[in-house]
Amino acid sequence: MIDFKQKKAFSIHSVLLSVLAAIIPSGFYNLEGIIVALLFVNWLFFVKGYNAFNEIPKGTILLFAFFTLFLIGLVYTNNVNGQFKFIGRNISYLLIPISFIGVKLTYKMVSNIKKCFIFSLIACILFANLYSIIDYMASGEMEIFLTPSIYNKFTYYGLTRVFKDWHPTYVSLFLNLGLVFAYDLYFKNKRYILWGLITALSSLNIFLLNSFIGIIVFLLIFYLFILQILNGSRKALIASTFIMLCLMSIFYIRNPFHYPKIEKFKHTEFKITDKKDERNALNLRLAKWKTSIDVFKNAPILGVSNGDYKNALYDQYVKNEFFYCAGERYSSHNQYLYTLSANGTIGLILLILILYLPFTQKARNYVFLLFLAICSIFFITEDLLARQQGVVFFIFFYVFLSHPIGINSTNEK
Repeated sequence: MIDFKQKKAFSIHSVLLSVLAAIIPSGFYNLEGIIVALLFVNWLFFVKGYNAFNEIPKGTILLFAFFTLFLIGLVYTNNVNGQFKFIGRNISYLLIPISFIGVKLTYKMVSNIKKCFIFSLIACILFANLYSIIDYMASGEMEIFLTPSIYNKFTYYGLTRVFKDWHPTYVSLFLNLGLVFAYDLYFKNKRYILWGLITALSSLNIFLLNSFIGIIVFLLIFYLFILQILNGSRKALIASTFIMLCLMSIFYIRNPFHYPKIEKFKHTEFKITDKKDERNALNLRLAKWKTSIDVFKNAPILGVSNGDYKNALYDQYVKNEFFYCAGERYSSHNQYLYTLSANGTIGLILLILILYLPFTQKARNYVFLLFLAICSIFFITEDLLARQQGVVFFIFFYVFLSHPIGINSTNEK
């Protein structure tokens, strides 16, 4: 009877993991909290994985340590209420890793979870594409006003407006990871038509989403793909590098999608500023980064705390005379600097260990390492872990992709 209950609990756990993987990239990501809670409750009362606490991976321990910094922040923050809210939004640092303890993933489970992520994402992005097409055909207008700016209906926020707060950069991140999963699941198994369809749709939308960092990551993935199919020879390395550099140069010079960011970058001087006539995407980022470093200097060990971070950054923007950034209440737009200013040197060290310690291990899971590489690059221009959607995405796939697969399931493919 106990074995039957245990088996049923693991089946439920498998379903919940797949559902969470499907919700994360979708426009319904606000349901993540419910699924994470159900996953933890099922683990706590039925799976009973707490018997395997002695087998916790190093990466999971680092996640727990990182979360501990948020708790320590309660001691010195000036905004206790804000700190508590931040801790509540980031409880996934505990619940998701714990929900994997003692759970033996099979190859079939791993495959299903990746498929749920891919096809949920593809369904949502297709819906967004169709919505834009229908809207254009009905109105005859190519642009739409979304407070406070005007957007093309087929790009950037104009494309993702179909779902509330479906951030273009996050969607670009998901599409890039989806390309890695599609290659692993379909290209390697010679299912070229399905792989080609997923790759074509994902590639097109990565450019339409107008996220520079997303496009750069896509080109790097394309570069690695060319290397792989050419068997990584020296000629392949030279050819791939040449092709990638040509593509990047052509994209910048020709600007085929007429991105205003690129045009403004070409015609403005390089400097740290947020003034209207002098700023471009890079200059504005530099203003945010400089201000974040200034905030860090005020509390270099433990940071100003996550609860005080926004107010501290705002005050520093005003002090630095970056009034546009202050008015928009911009964050750091760099996960490393966000962590440095909010959680200090200790926080940054833990984040770096979380990201790069797996690269030092002998037994390497290359899909996991690619996931880490993709996130590491996105962290340069976005503070992804400042939003719950980014936290759940990162923690879930960090734990899932690094989790060992059950020995008894080696024949399940």
